[in-house]
Amino acid sequence: MHIPETGGINFRPQEGVLPKLISSKHEYKYIKHNKGLIVDPKDEKGIFVCMVRNPWDRMVSIYKYFNKPYRLMYIDGNESGERCYHSIAHAKIYNQTFAQFVSNYDAIRRSMVWPHYSHFVSQCRYIYRRRDVAVDRIMRFENYTDDIHEFLKDMGIIGPNEEVHLPILNSTDHPHYTTYYDNAGLIEKVGKIFKKDVINFGYEFNSKGVSK
Repeated sequence: MHIPETGGINFRPQEGVLPKLISSKHEYKYIKHNKGLIVDPKDEKGIFVCMVRNPWDRMVSIYKYFNKPYRLMYIDGNESGERCYHSIAHAKIYNQTFAQFVSNYDAIRRSMVWPHYSHFVSQCRYIYRRRDVAVDRIMRFENYTDDIHEFLKDMGIIGPNEEVHLPILNSTDHPHYTTYYDNAGLIEKVGKIFKKDVINFGYEFNSKGVSK
């Protein structure tokens, strides 16, 4: 299950290296962003896995994703399909500072259209169903390579001493997330927006991201 902005591109069949590898041993199904908010893993067969990320770090990634200059290509004169969604989402965020984006976050989220609304909800919305954890395995973006390798070994997909090259896909080049928070108010607001993620996954605003 691919939660937006958690490094899940490696699990996506079109680009990722993992689908072919996993499919060599098990039946594989990729659940993209918007579908992940609807499907109930308890009603499906198989083992559900996902990746979570420090909420303060993820907020920076959401901001950078919609603030990429190339998304301007869909802003003017396009009223159809997926491209229209890109233009609406992008136009609301483009050229805002990170502080402005966080300040306007609630209004942006309320006005966001499908499928990009899926970027603006908590990670718990994907993972919990009726207050219970509905996935079988939660990996952490902060331990990306180690957690994926451990999963592959536990599933018998690779051997105990094997390693898989995991390229960084669809990433944005930017400083450490903490540098974007130049005042305590920003830290507090993002903590409130993603309060459930902070509590349920044990995250903190610090250089490591995960509480001890």
